[in-house]
Amino acid sequence: MDNENVDEASIIQNLTEQCSLACSGKRVITIMDTTEINCLEKNNRLKCFEGLGLLSDNKTKGFLSHPALCFDADTGEPLGIGGIKLIDRLPGGSLPSKKTRSITEKESDKWYSTAINIKDKALSKAVHNVDVYDREGDIYDVFCGVPDEKTDLVIRSKANRKVVSDSGKKTTLERALSDVTRTELIEFTKHTKSGSRLNIKAELKFTNLKILKPTDLKTSVCEKNEVQVGVVEVRQIGQVAQGHEKVNWRILTTIGIESFEKALEVLEIYRSRWRIEEFFRLIKQEGFNLESSELEKGKSIRKLSLFIMEAALKIEKLKMSRDGDGEMKTSDLFDNDEIKLLEMLCEDLQGSTDKQKNPYYKEHLSWASWVIARLGGWKGFKSQRPPGSITFFRGLQKFSTAFMTFKLVKKRCV
Repeated sequence: MDNENVDEASIIQNLTEQCSLACSGKRVITIMDTTEINCLEKNNRLKCFEGLGLLSDNKTKGFLSHPALCFDADTGEPLGIGGIKLIDRLPGGSLPSKKTRSITEKESDKWYSTAINIKDKALSKAVHNVDVYDREGDIYDVFCGVPDEKTDLVIRSKANRKVVSDSGKKTTLERALSDVTRTELIEFTKHTKSGSRLNIKAELKFTNLKILKPTDLKTSVCEKNEVQVGVVEVRQIGQVAQGHEKVNWRILTTIGIESFEKALEVLEIYRSRWRIEEFFRLIKQEGFNLESSELEKGKSIRKLSLFIMEAALKIEKLKMSRDGDGEMKTSDLFDNDEIKLLEMLCEDLQGSTDKQKNPYYKEHLSWASWVIARLGGWKGFKSQRPPGSITFFRGLQKFSTAFMTFKLVKKRCV
């Protein structure tokens, strides 16, 4: 990690190039979010703070990671990391008002610039893409400057914006929605940040309107004074589970909404956000535990975070393939030597009965997923709970150790 010849930019470029190949010819959903990497526990061990800044409490050392995870819109398969921005927030001095600064001069530029970059690079050969953001990404310049004929947005609203309703009336977002009387009762599953699931009953309504450029936004990346969007509102009804907030979502989208079926489709796209929260949990806490790294340099921890994200994506692909679903191949994740070792391990891990054998063809990633899960402690029975992220993490650890021995033996035998 201390190798100065391997820099962040080259690692990120490699990730985006791999993602570009995977996204070519596909309909894509790209989920973006920001997480704080807390290096507080290691402050006594760190010898070089270059690359680190202050987190939201303005005291803790660390950095912000803002990745864009790409998924196949039709199959849900992880395709790669389309882009990533690492931010070391410096102690604030006297800055001009946010309203007079361009978005490119603000931290919120991470949403705009990442979206523009992935359109031009990782997603340049994709058929279509939908960017999905939570409330922090509800920025007028994003709505104004990012969408095009191949790019749509699905973003949870954070502000009661000034709008023009579908009847042509100037009002606020809240009032425009209150004028919509038709609702539908729906049920869906909500993934929580802790990894649990909640069954939600809610009322859904939708409308189409124009959001207006904020009057106090002095500098903008585009000249439009209004942007056409659809709005889906989801309000939870009935009892709320203890310790959880009531679902009250207003989702803005550049996808035109003409029916409840289309509104439900937009809701499903937004609900896919849980996948990036699960991704963050895997790299920071479960499994990789990035925040407990023993590296002594801030720049080294930043590079480590990129390699960990690549490995975490591999786990997501293995988990996605565990039931024989999807179209991913073993060769998409493993090279020829690794596949040879997987074959040897598979022979050792299979039992004598059909139920204890790997049920998948070697060419399909599900076959490799079965082997890695068995290495991670899964017993291999369909009646057992399916292997999760931690099982695959442990399995990959054991596989990596075995592969180092495999290469050493192979080298000596040559």
